[in-house]
Amino acid sequence: MRLRSVVLCCAVALMASVAAPRAVSQGNGNGQPAETAKSGTVPIDLQDNRVFVNLTVARADGSLRKARFQVDSGGGSMILSESLKGDLGLKRSGPVVNDKGRRVEMVIAPKVRIGGMPLDLTGVSVVVPVGSQGEFTPGSGAEGFLPARVLRKYDVVFDYPAREFTMAQLGVLKHRGTAVPSPIGEKSGFPRIEVALDGEKYGFLLDTGAAYTMISETVLAQWRAAHPEWPHCTGAAGAANMIGGSFDAKAEMFRIPEMHWGTFNLHGMGVVSRPAGIFEKGMSNMMPAPIVGAIAGNVLRAFRVEIDYAHGVTYLEKGSDVDEHDLDTVGVIVGARPDGSYIIGGVVRRDGKDTVQGVEVGDKLVRIGNWEVKGATLADVLSALRGRPGETKTIILDRGGKEVTVERTIAALL
Repeated sequence: MRLRSVVLCCAVALMASVAAPRAVSQGNGNGQPAETAKSGTVPIDLQDNRVFVNLTVARADGSLRKARFQVDSGGGSMILSESLKGDLGLKRSGPVVNDKGRRVEMVIAPKVRIGGMPLDLTGVSVVVPVGSQGEFTPGSGAEGFLPARVLRKYDVVFDYPAREFTMAQLGVLKHRGTAVPSPIGEKSGFPRIEVALDGEKYGFLLDTGAAYTMISETVLAQWRAAHPEWPHCTGAAGAANMIGGSFDAKAEMFRIPEMHWGTFNLHGMGVVSRPAGIFEKGMSNMMPAPIVGAIAGNVLRAFRVEIDYAHGVTYLEKGSDVDEHDLDTVGVIVGARPDGSYIIGGVVRRDGKDTVQGVEVGDKLVRIGNWEVKGATLADVLSALRGRPGETKTIILDRGGKEVTVERTIAALL
């Protein structure tokens, strides 16, 4: 996926061990020598519904280190931060190019492994955003980005309930769970699934890289006309606050009482709108059939998700229900800046009224309570704004060089 789509759409998961005769120091943690490992499993750090893992990477001198990656079933290029590129001693493989307003440098692929299994990066482009410093994108808290074009070469398990991520060579894993079709985009490697509402099926990207489920505003307008009783507000806050600025301020959020994914009921699923055409035109061109949105981490986290890329099938085991209180938060929209600071991009409006008073667009968010936000991840900032309805948060802002303190109450936005 294009670099901008990493933010926009994701736009844009048990290991079967192979017996080994002895343990070695650089094995996969299960006694397998690194050179013979057929699979690897690492813990998931689930932040703001997104999957982060530690992978092992090699420096130019052969020494190894851990690097934190975000894993995205809807991403295209592998992305590395400038600091990771420098530490690994990676050389440029192509020119610096402009990608949707951001300059990126093409570099030679690093040596990466999950547990003891080396990853095959053949045919995968590796890019470094110019000026990215320690994060591949501002607020991510990750040095790298692992995309679909790598995942598609393996059987992959996002075990959200167990907080484990597995990649295995084909034929190693014994599939488990309820099978649902997920045909794979031939060039993109993106899995397509279908979710039903009112008896009609709609195509979606299965998107582990996005924090909140996204749907075309055109489709949501049709659904809202048929279901005016659905909870609704304007402005994307909480986990739906994925971009910031006026983009998120204009987005619509809905709580859908019930949808169906195969035989599974999705109760109380929160969704956020995306402008018409992003999915119907742009993203659908990368899919085996048209889509209207992306099913993201706020839904996926309730499941063990096993993707059989070779056969276009996903196996599901449900571990919990969708969280219907995931939007209990102060209704402000924030955006991460390259210098590590956060800016207020708007406030959530419900029933034609602002849910938060005393906060202005352009205010710099300085502290939440006694906690300094500069340099924090977006996930941590959004987490600090959440809580139980009725709880009060103290928010300290910088408005034109003047410190402003506001006390605001957490509300159930939907």
